[in-house]
Amino acid sequence: GHVERVMLLSQIIGKSIFEKENGQSAQENIDLLVQCAKYHDCGRSNDATDVGHSKRSAEKMQQLLQQEGYSDNEIHIMQAAVEYHEYEDEESTFNRICKKYDIPEKEIEKTRQIANCLKDADALDRVRFHDEMATLKKDKLRTEVAKGLISTATDLIEYYQSYDKTEFSKKCQELQAARKISNSIVNETTK
Repeated sequence: GHVERVMLLSQIIGKSIFEKENGQSAQENIDLLVQCAKYHDCGRSNDATDVGHSKRSAEKMQQLLQQEGYSDNEIHIMQAAVEYHEYEDEESTFNRICKKYDIPEKEIEKTRQIANCLKDADALDRVRFHDEMATLKKDKLRTEVAKGLISTATDLIEYYQSYDKTEFSKKCQELQAARKISNSIVNETTK
């Protein structure tokens, strides 16, 4: 449910953010982002407020990403983005996390973009909550494309609630694996 939706929303946001880059590097960045989405909550111990889950997720994902063949530098970028997703947007916190994972200066901006895309995709899935403290706050979204995806996120929740959960998860995974999100979706959301 949540992880698949965040993976899908990450891919849409990432395509918009990274499309300015040339081919290979843009796709590589989107891949790193989607991996972050896949593992961003793997360290959760419960579905309620779980302070520290992002740090546990970043630690846990290291071995999983090594098994998938990612380089140490790629893994550190993803760990930094995942650990940062739980925190408020503060430059000092972001810099501390990047330092912790030895992110090279030339990779800081890419790490920030990946982290911001992940945070927005995760935040968009908050449309599922009805509690005032947990609901999505549009003004907290970092990217313009994410602000345009609120209705899409709401639709995903409605589809998820009405579909067979196994079938919905399978469809999200197929879309992600086949990278069939068309540019027209991204373009529609940025109008």
